[in-house]
Amino acid sequence: MARSGTPGERLARVEEWQEGHEELCTQRQVAMGREIRELKDSVGGLTKGAWGIILALLAWTAAQVYEGMKADARMRATAAVIAQHQAGPREQATRE
Repeated sequence: MARSGTPGERLARVEEWQEGHEELCTQRQVAMGREIRELKDSVGGLTKGAWGIILALLAWTAAQVYEGMKADARMRATAAVIAQHQAGPREQATRE
């Protein structure tokens, strides 16, 4: 780069370039801030969605466990009736 002009002219060009550069940097910083806010909003939405999925899975698991407990209780009741029926009248009389 050739140094042309007086030192005052060169200084004026450097100051002009610096002002343009500062303006460009300010625009970039504003754009980065906007992008960061959008990213935070997106992550917040994903976090809420993840908690929704976790709660749904917990509810489904609880429903499965409860249904299994009811099925076990029905099977025990059925087994008791069958055992009582197979015992016959003699064992039933001795039990009473």
